[in-house]
Amino acid sequence: MNFLKIIESRHSTRAFDPTRPVSKAAVHSILHAARNAPSSQNNQPWRCIVIAGQERDNLSKSLLHAYDNNLPTSPGYKNRSNVLDSAQQAGIDGSGKWWYTDIHGIPQEDKDKRRPIYRKNYEFYGAPIHVLLCVPEKSVEGTFLDAGAFLQNILLGCAALGLGAIPQFSVAAYSEVVKATLNISNNDIIVCGISIGYPSSQAVKGGPPRHEVDDFTKWIGFDKENTE
Repeated sequence: MNFLKIIESRHSTRAFDPTRPVSKAAVHSILHAARNAPSSQNNQPWRCIVIAGQERDNLSKSLLHAYDNNLPTSPGYKNRSNVLDSAQQAGIDGSGKWWYTDIHGIPQEDKDKRRPIYRKNYEFYGAPIHVLLCVPEKSVEGTFLDAGAFLQNILLGCAALGLGAIPQFSVAAYSEVVKATLNISNNDIIVCGISIGYPSSQAVKGGPPRHEVDDFTKWIGFDKENTE
């Protein structure tokens, strides 16, 4: 597949086939390629914890317990501003409408009915592999830019191998639960979880609406002849 087509076809997978295992070698090959992501002065701040088998199941149970009992969240960073411009808000609203209303028939404002759908985050949507992407405790804003480039490489690597993936801040929101369950003693910041596996035949293809290029791009110095 043309690489631009891989980028364009990438979407978050929210239903995986639990009967199809993903090998350590496949994940290793993705991480080996992803490490070529750019980072400020080549500082390569990313850290990964790859979880499978019983450890994956234990983590899912701990997260489900936290969610079902409304335990307080403890993210290591703020993932979104409280002040959004109209384009950002439109993207969020469009995503909620697409996933909850268009796909599941649930009004966006009905939080009680949305909970069972959101809960599937903590089942990792059935994915056999879960990766925690972390950065050092003293990270600054630019560190997350570096980590984002690395994350996108992982997602595109999965797409290139026919695997589905979904990045999940919902997992990072319970960072203390994650660290306690996995006995992680360091103070690294969990950026997100990434569920990886082969898509289920029931998986929804595609994703929420995206802004058009000209909605987020300003062209400077182009004349009419070279704008097409």
